[in-house]
Amino acid sequence: MIFFNKNKFNKLDDIALVEKYKHLGNIDIIGILFERYYYLVYGICLKYLQNKAESQDAVLQIFENLIVKLKENEIQNFNSWLYSVSKNYCLMQIRSTNRRNRREKIFETEKRIADELFENYDTNYDENTIKNLKIAIKKLKIEQKQCVNLFYIEEKTYKEIAEITGFTTKNVKSYIQNGKRNLKLILEKNEHKQ
Repeated sequence: MIFFNKNKFNKLDDIALVEKYKHLGNIDIIGILFERYYYLVYGICLKYLQNKAESQDAVLQIFENLIVKLKENEIQNFNSWLYSVSKNYCLMQIRSTNRRNRREKIFETEKRIADELFENYDTNYDENTIKNLKIAIKKLKIEQKQCVNLFYIEEKTYKEIAEITGFTTKNVKSYIQNGKRNLKLILEKNEHKQ
């Protein structure tokens, strides 16, 4: 086991520490940089993410990423380089969150539309109703069956269904609406038979 003399490395400037890390690969050196720059990185994260817990997590992730990034990059000014790395990390987190929020909003809107179309339908299902529903789905046209399954069972958005099936978004909406109407008709017809 190699003993790490922190005091010896603490006296080095940032670039010398980076070079030592590249040469030795000792992550304790990153620990020294972490101690020096924790508050700077935390401040950057807080500025962009505007959430203390997320910012603390981001700081840890950024310094963990340095294990690889320091070896891959030629760094002239560590302070400004770390600022850029931190800012880019935060911007990626924001983009990811925005994409997720947008998908959730689209999905909720589509579900609300579907719920409005089915508002008079009894949602208390027993085993027999579920069995009849499965049989009814099998009787749908193939396009309707595919879109209804993707929308309700796999919880895909109209856009995702269009990408999966190759149908236009307009056709997907039409297949789902017609499929629901046909399901209602088939189920009502089966109810009258019983």
